[in-house]
Amino acid sequence: MLNEPEFDELNNFQEHFTQATLHYNGTVFTWKDLCKPFCDINAMLTKAMPYIGFATKGYPNFNIDIPFFFSAKMNLGKNLFQREMDEQTGELKAVKLMAFYYTTFLDSEEKSKKVEVFENNIVELARIHNANDSNRVEIIPHGTYMVKKEIVDGSKT
Repeated sequence: MLNEPEFDELNNFQEHFTQATLHYNGTVFTWKDLCKPFCDINAMLTKAMPYIGFATKGYPNFNIDIPFFFSAKMNLGKNLFQREMDEQTGELKAVKLMAFYYTTFLDSEEKSKKVEVFENNIVELARIHNANDSNRVEIIPHGTYMVKKEIVDGSKT
């Protein structure tokens, strides 16, 4: 996942669906209308990824150090899984699983329904994305809507 084309593909996908215009009960909304106060929960990951090749492990924190330019300690342990580290240098070599998180407070029935519309949209966009053989990254959405759907589908069998 450290390869730039894969990260760019994943980042473009998440930017696309978070900016998508959605409809519910005569209203138009985007993820930005639902996510407060957690809208920037993935910002650390998206800002760090262009420099992640410079990361060394200090689990769950990763130290990113580009001499004379940028240095930071970032807790990316919650986003990067199946990591491969260089045993000699401690540098991050590869990541096979990356997680983006989307969360909000469900403080009304309308907001709950809008989140369901949002999650349903992600499922459809992921299906379209994954059907395209030229894409390098498989998108696996997981959320309340998907779990609810699996329970309903499972109870039918």
